[in-house]
Amino acid sequence: MTPVFYIPQVPHTYAYTLGNYPLQNEKQLSMGESTCAARFYTTSAYSVKNKGKAKMDINTLMEVAMERCADAVCAIKLMGSLAVEYGFFGSDPGPHGGGEAVTLADNSGAAWVFHISADDTGTSAVWVAQRVPDGELAVVPNQFIIQEIDLDDTDNFLASENIYKVAERAKIWNKHSGKPFNYLHVYGFDYGSDGYMCTRRTWRIFSLAAPSLSISPFTDSYASFGFGPHGREPYPFSVKPDKKLTLSDVMAMTRDTYEGTQFDLSTGLAAGVFGDVMRYEAMPSFIDSKNGILYPNETSTALRFERAISLYRTVYASIAQARPNLPDVIGAVVWIAPYAPHHSSYVPVYVSPDSTPSSVSTGTQYKLHKDSNYWVHSVVGNYLSRWYKYTIGDVRSLQRNIETEIFAQQSVVEEKALRILNKRASKDNKSNDTKEDNSHRALHDKTSLSEVSELLGEFHENAAAKVRDEWWEFFWQSVGKFRDQMIVVDPHAPTYPAAIRWMMYPRWWLESIGFWGAPFTPAPGRGAAEPVTPNGYPTLSSPAEYDAAYPNGIGSPYRNTCFQEPVPTTTWAPFWLVLLGFLAGLICTVVANRFYPSMKSGYMPVDDGISMSNA
Repeated sequence: MTPVFYIPQVPHTYAYTLGNYPLQNEKQLSMGESTCAARFYTTSAYSVKNKGKAKMDINTLMEVAMERCADAVCAIKLMGSLAVEYGFFGSDPGPHGGGEAVTLADNSGAAWVFHISADDTGTSAVWVAQRVPDGELAVVPNQFIIQEIDLDDTDNFLASENIYKVAERAKIWNKHSGKPFNYLHVYGFDYGSDGYMCTRRTWRIFSLAAPSLSISPFTDSYASFGFGPHGREPYPFSVKPDKKLTLSDVMAMTRDTYEGTQFDLSTGLAAGVFGDVMRYEAMPSFIDSKNGILYPNETSTALRFERAISLYRTVYASIAQARPNLPDVIGAVVWIAPYAPHHSSYVPVYVSPDSTPSSVSTGTQYKLHKDSNYWVHSVVGNYLSRWYKYTIGDVRSLQRNIETEIFAQQSVVEEKALRILNKRASKDNKSNDTKEDNSHRALHDKTSLSEVSELLGEFHENAAAKVRDEWWEFFWQSVGKFRDQMIVVDPHAPTYPAAIRWMMYPRWWLESIGFWGAPFTPAPGRGAAEPVTPNGYPTLSSPAEYDAAYPNGIGSPYRNTCFQEPVPTTTWAPFWLVLLGFLAGLICTVVANRFYPSMKSGYMPVDDGISMSNA
């Protein structure tokens, strides 16, 4: 392969853990990625069709920054300068994937959000970064979130030198207009009615972290209102949680499917009779011209499905920890949950060992591999989702037990690692230095470093393998417990009725599918069942009742085309409500194809030309 271009080399580079995107380096610099919509976009210089001039994508920028930087500000400036010099192209050749956001944290305790897109010429880039205030939380839901900026405040804002010039040249902002410069409004892209796929997730995380805040789930694509006592203020860039968040709290957020809210994906007709929270994509018309839908024409007018934080097509979720209180060799750790987080367990992956856990870096999405953590979670998720509301309690209990045990083991192992560093430092230095000073001095000792790396590598290898084995055992137990229409509650019970519990169809669902006639026909002689749909729409048996209750229709629903039997003219039947839409991956979930273990690299994808889109 012939190199397209070169950048100047540096004398030293850092090791890092690599997923589909870089996750963390040995200096505890940590990153997350979120593809965003952008006003300006271009194609790459490597594209066979529609060849552009831009040479840098977000993967390359993040990788170079991970190799060369020890802190977030260095990474931001390096990524920005390279993109401006060589040109930036997004993950998709269109506005929906034209921009990128990177979240960064380092071992100083600083956290930043970085946004970037092409400029108006397609040969350079425009970027901005904002620091997250200490003790606060920011969410990047596949949409830019940086709004008004103050470049005089260099402690909290950074940007490319052309940020105003490009906007004025493209006539999308004028410094004499009297309007403040708002990066989201100037360089972002208006999703229109699809914007809730982004804003709803921001609302959910903020409401979980800070339930005391007044924030509405209803806003526009730019989240320009919905916050504050009267709901007229824009969503904030970040919020201060009501309490200090634990690692378990953050893990729970990545597993969320809006349960307990009005958008609960485990309720209503779309969830099926047993509350499956997964929502798949609608069939496009090019696959089936008769039953497929047109994108975006018909999706833009649909009520759509909610886009959950935990998605079925997630390859892995990651939570990177930068821990200033620990030496880098111990402090740098990423927690990986293969597959959808609500049906997965997190395992630690340290940067300092020479390899990542084999069961985490093994497998392909296209063939079941019993030694892979991804596949056991996928198997369990696909089997137990059928009876979600009955099975999720067992899943959460398993997750809680496994992760509690790992946390306890981690504490013991890291204490041992610190003792190794301190012991070696004490031998080499007989001064009265503090324990912390000795620990950090030991970082320069290759013997202690090697011993600690080996200890942590053994721990994360065994932890991941144990998680995999426990989930396989759980799967087989679940096959025996949940099957057909029954739950085995006591295999040792003396009688059959005492041994099982039935999973049966509720009346509202039978009415919905037309068990007693046309869809939504009530059971003979019975009143309305609850719930009929996610929003509690009543059972209606005549056009008059329908029109009186919903003059404009139930959200202007699509009419039923599933039941083709002729309906007698004397009988009126409401039609199905069809919800259509896209789902995508979590602020911190990404899509990959294949992965293999690589020295100092880890969870690295192999591009074989087959890929899934990441919105």
